[in-house]
Amino acid sequence: MAHKAERPSLVEDELVSASARALLLEEVVLGADRKGVVILEPGSYNLRFGFAEAEDRRPASIVNCVAYRCDQALAEWCPSSPSPMSFNDGPLKHRQSSGEGVMELDTVLPSSTSTGDSTEEWELGLAQLEFDYSHMIAELARVSKNSSVRFINKDNCAEAVEESKDLPTEWANISTLPESIVGDQALYLDDDDGYDVYFPIQHGRFNFEHSHMTDSREQRFPITMMQVLDSLERIWRYVTFDRLEIAKANISRYDVLLVIPDSFDPCEVQHMIDILLLKIGFGHVLLQKSSACAALGAGRTDTCVVNFGFSTTTVCCVDEMEVVPGSSFSTLIGGIDVSRFLKAQLTKHAEAQFFKYTDSNIDSSIQDLIIFEEMKESCCHLNPSLVQPKMYEFMVRHRHSLHSRLFRTSIGAAQFFAPMILCFPNLDRHRLVKYHNAALRASKHASQPSLPSSHDMWADAFQRLPQASVLPSHVSSRANGSRMKALGHVEQKQGTTLGTPSLEHTLREAQNVEPSEEELLAMLAGTPLKFTIPDELTKHDAVDLSLAHLIVASISSATSNQRQQARFYSQILIIGGSSRFPNLPQLIETELQGLVPSNSQASISIISPPAGVDPTDCVWAGASLLVSHAPREYWLDRVTWRTHGLLALREKLLFCWDNPLNLK
Repeated sequence: MAHKAERPSLVEDELVSASARALLLEEVVLGADRKGVVILEPGSYNLRFGFAEAEDRRPASIVNCVAYRCDQALAEWCPSSPSPMSFNDGPLKHRQSSGEGVMELDTVLPSSTSTGDSTEEWELGLAQLEFDYSHMIAELARVSKNSSVRFINKDNCAEAVEESKDLPTEWANISTLPESIVGDQALYLDDDDGYDVYFPIQHGRFNFEHSHMTDSREQRFPITMMQVLDSLERIWRYVTFDRLEIAKANISRYDVLLVIPDSFDPCEVQHMIDILLLKIGFGHVLLQKSSACAALGAGRTDTCVVNFGFSTTTVCCVDEMEVVPGSSFSTLIGGIDVSRFLKAQLTKHAEAQFFKYTDSNIDSSIQDLIIFEEMKESCCHLNPSLVQPKMYEFMVRHRHSLHSRLFRTSIGAAQFFAPMILCFPNLDRHRLVKYHNAALRASKHASQPSLPSSHDMWADAFQRLPQASVLPSHVSSRANGSRMKALGHVEQKQGTTLGTPSLEHTLREAQNVEPSEEELLAMLAGTPLKFTIPDELTKHDAVDLSLAHLIVASISSATSNQRQQARFYSQILIIGGSSRFPNLPQLIETELQGLVPSNSQASISIISPPAGVDPTDCVWAGASLLVSHAPREYWLDRVTWRTHGLLALREKLLFCWDNPLNLK
């Protein structure tokens, strides 16, 4: 006897009807007049933000960090500690029920190690520098005898200052013991206040190692995906509602442009979109890569962009507002490494330069980080003719101490040598450890189950199509649209605003496409990417490539056409905070002269952003221009993201989603 199909209950009908009405109402709200566009440019140290419609096109910025109260941090984030809160409900829900119980979806990585540094090689590199500039060092020693640094001695290089004679310090207010402190206020915490300062972004990726902490000199607990997402949400909520003063009732009438790295992690970008659209509540989101925005901000359609970040330096070529596949290179050297190298040189010559603050630790103390960042900005340069004796004073203060410590030191040749680490990574004694830890984090992160929203069920089907690897270098969203047509005709479903092909039809069409010979060779051989670069570069390991080598490799990998290469060499755009070191462009140009192929007719020219555009704001300025030029059909709205996810995102992008690492 056949059973009749059960009819949905009245309650289920009402729930479906209510859901449909809610979606319809949300679409009406999103279709209303827009109030403005917010631009977010998250970095390893600063978060730049502001309205795209600002008259001066200048962003505001805050320190991109969250300080968690230690007991709160241990309770919420440490898997081995008993937690007073329930992870199975509330905004921090990140578990997924399975047939056998609950599966933990957080990514837990061990703390970074400090062993295995190449101290001997670092000593040799520094000795070579001192030998090459021995005449400058000798002249500096001669001039110092008649300068103010001669008054520094072992008695006055470190002395105690009473609190009454010291300038007042505005410490962060922790009288109410807030569970977290966001942004710049975290810099005014004392090392003994009981807060751990966490930076959620590092090297253009989510940070799964604790960069700084004010309560302890050791790793207290592993960082999980839950903490990364919670930190980003706290920072972005603070910026949106407190700094930009957007009313929560009107947030859906504001859109957001998110600047992402040139080589991005698709899973991480999806989580960012979830936070912006589904948690904070922006109406639409637009994505663009940082180097493409930098080229637009500098008024260049084709250029080689060198971006000196806080923890990473990236090099890539941009042609017609598209990052050229295969041209993206990066090194784990940034502005903070200049501060580290400056401190290392002062420590090495501590006795001669009367440097007594040798127990400082830039990687463990926010106060020490600020001290050496200010010292770097005040003293460092790359012009040997400007090397002069310099006496530098700084204070070390503590909230509950009756005395502050005043230090005086002679900067010496470190003012000139410290910024050289940007161009010569072999001066970084910890570079091998950093690359090893980065590879370890990447492998462990890839082996962990990701959050449910990060699953891309269309990825295999899209990547199997020949368009995914045979499309020309400049793949726009229009190309993505033609790629969708290759999947088959889009089936329009009643009651939806965007047609979606059925999964069965998509996979069937993908299987019927015969791969090209190049695809078959790539799949069978699995050979790594080879670069068309001069022979002398092949003997260098990627870790040891200098900045000039990376620029040559980027341009040579972008194109084999000598005329196009010459165009890139004539427009090498340097941006970022560390690009402002005096004489840095001349040093880069000098190093490039010996690396450019002899048969090349390239004229090397290092350029800066146009007048009125600060090198640190070039990316943000380009993003603000992009807002006024990008058609509305490229903006992804909240309803479409919730209902169609990555399928809709692929059609809305200004770049190719299926090539996150910019490979050829």
